[in-house]
Amino acid sequence: MQHPVHFGLRLPTAPNLGMTGEAYTTHVQQSIDILSNHLDSLWFVDHLQTEDQLLLEGWTALTYMAALHPQLNIGHIVLCQSFRNPALLAKMTATLQYLTDGRFILGIGAGWKEDEYLAYGYDFPSPGRRVTELEETLQIIKALWSEKQATFKGKYYQINQAFCEPCRSLC
Repeated sequence: MQHPVHFGLRLPTAPNLGMTGEAYTTHVQQSIDILSNHLDSLWFVDHLQTEDQLLLEGWTALTYMAALHPQLNIGHIVLCQSFRNPALLAKMTATLQYLTDGRFILGIGAGWKEDEYLAYGYDFPSPGRRVTELEETLQIIKALWSEKQATFKGKYYQINQAFCEPCRSLC
């Protein structure tokens, strides 16, 4: 069984110094136009800072690009599970999946960049704890995406009779 090769574009994480938002989106559009016959998806990073360099927030930027480019799938390289409550993330992804008619691809990881955790006021747990938190996050997301009403009690995260509509038909 052969599967086609898919190509995606990692969007620039920031405009050039002094570039307006309009100029940035025009630059991105030109890149997409050049690659349009070969492109299946758009991807954006989920970092909060890279030292003192200009950096757009990934969830907002990707959502904006999804609205501008309804012909393409979209996703993050990759979401840091520590930055968002798991149940809220399930709801955010369900909403984007609904609004894009199923074009969102969830990529999620345990996080690694200590300086941005600390700069934004997040604890930076050990690698083992971050992986356990990721495991619980995935269990919560899966439950919210597949059950009418979900309850989960883990070591780090809990939900109680939570709804995540309109997801079950799309996620």
